[in-house]
Amino acid sequence: DDDEASSPGANNPIIASDTVPLVLALHCYGGTARTMMHLTKIADEYSFVMVIPEGMSSSWNSKYCCGYALDNDIDDVGFLSKIIRTVEDDTGGLVTRDATYGIGWSNGGYMVTYAAGLFRAIAPISGHIYNVREDIFPTTADRDVTTTTAIFMHHSVNDQYVRMTGCCTNSSMPKCCCGISQNADICVSAEGVLRSWAVDVNGCSSASGSAMSISREDGGDGVTCHTISGDGCRANATICIHSTEGHFNSPSFEAAFRMQNDIGDFFARDACLINRGTWSAEDRSCTCEAASVEGRYCLVDGIASSNVSEVDGTERPFSSTSFVLI
Repeated sequence: DDDEASSPGANNPIIASDTVPLVLALHCYGGTARTMMHLTKIADEYSFVMVIPEGMSSSWNSKYCCGYALDNDIDDVGFLSKIIRTVEDDTGGLVTRDATYGIGWSNGGYMVTYAAGLFRAIAPISGHIYNVREDIFPTTADRDVTTTTAIFMHHSVNDQYVRMTGCCTNSSMPKCCCGISQNADICVSAEGVLRSWAVDVNGCSSASGSAMSISREDGGDGVTCHTISGDGCRANATICIHSTEGHFNSPSFEAAFRMQNDIGDFFARDACLINRGTWSAEDRSCTCEAASVEGRYCLVDGIASSNVSEVDGTERPFSSTSFVLI
């Protein structure tokens, strides 16, 4: 059953004739949809529609991780694809698959990278696929050459569950939790994954034409971010390295991971740029530069009327911006 979850979205309602980003938030192995419910604050503050699905037996089949879904080869890519299509069809233009984004923690991070072809941008936290060229769906060989997926990775150097240096069968490397190390022969670091992503997915030059530079200095919170930019890069590839947060599970994911709004801004800025809008992080607003588009994220061509009341001609706001699929 699909149960609509309560949300503070009434404070910043979405007008139903608008088109706004759709965000999927995926839980860790052993977690549930409720694990990610605090992220509905992002939906409220940035006017996203957020769907929080729940994997079978609290797991996702993302090739390397984890549990029931992996062991039984559950088609979770197909599941997420169906969610996106259903929400797009059922909301009458409120969302579009062309502005769909994914957040995932741990097993959920593996999942959003594995299913990257479904998203315009993703934010994996403490989990990601390792062989970028072969692992993502669809594989780089099968993707259209213009298809990109921006990535905003997060990992902590002292994560003992999913090692930042990678998870693999190499006996000289420290092991990861949940049997993940058994599913890869070669350890690839988080920075190595980012570099491969920038080249293989986002078109950056593999030569000296692109480089990794600091895009966010450690301001005393133990977080430094690095972005790859340069020749050929068609989308953002950034990693934020956290120094002391482990797996972001102590005392809870909500308390340990404190960059939710940074992810909201990353997705919002990207959505605004689809039709060449100008994003203001300070005002959290997108200014449409082209006269042919409008809406909160400049995603509407002309004036949509499918959700205008036949009684009084007024637009009906969506008072809730988040849904839970159980």
